[in-house]
Amino acid sequence: MRAAKAVRLGRFLRTVVTRSPAWLLRRIFLRSMFRKASSNGIEILTLNETDRSDTVEQLRVALTLIAERLPRAYARVSSELRRIIVLPAGGPEFWEYPRAMVISHSYVDAAPVEYLAMVILHECAHARLWDLGFPYHPRVRPRIERICVSAELRLAATLPAAEVLSNFALANLEDPWWTTARLAARRRRELTGWGAPAWLMPAYDWVFLRS
Repeated sequence: MRAAKAVRLGRFLRTVVTRSPAWLLRRIFLRSMFRKASSNGIEILTLNETDRSDTVEQLRVALTLIAERLPRAYARVSSELRRIIVLPAGGPEFWEYPRAMVISHSYVDAAPVEYLAMVILHECAHARLWDLGFPYHPRVRPRIERICVSAELRLAATLPAAEVLSNFALANLEDPWWTTARLAARRRRELTGWGAPAWLMPAYDWVFLRS
């Protein structure tokens, strides 16, 4: 019991110490009302503004694929990720504070289910590394992303189009999306997709690029 409490306290302290400037903005947006669904214990949250039943079903199919092909990996998904949050923009990425994978509904709706399942495993690996004490600092980002892509490759190897899926995952490593400048641009797109005013962007860049 004490050990479990210590782990939870450690997670909370790492979240507070390493939170990005986006943390407060995320929390504000997460106060919105969500429609909740679930898949084997994993919450799937979508905004109430529109019916996203097709998006939810696509996520359920992807989770089922993981459970069928890699049962042990699925056990980690259900323990490391408490929820999947579908938003108008953003992701896919792991958010430490709500213990969630965040993804845009347009990504879910457009992605083949195999790619979507690989993305879920990728973000689950981020969650696992976070729990082990490896926050997403710039100096270790390339190594962290290679580890997360390896989780994708394990699933790809079990699927009929293994070579195509593996090449897709490996090709992503050739385009370093994890640099601070690239992440700042990504955050700007997220804020725009959430309806943030244009005047906020220069201030956000100033804070983000100095974090």
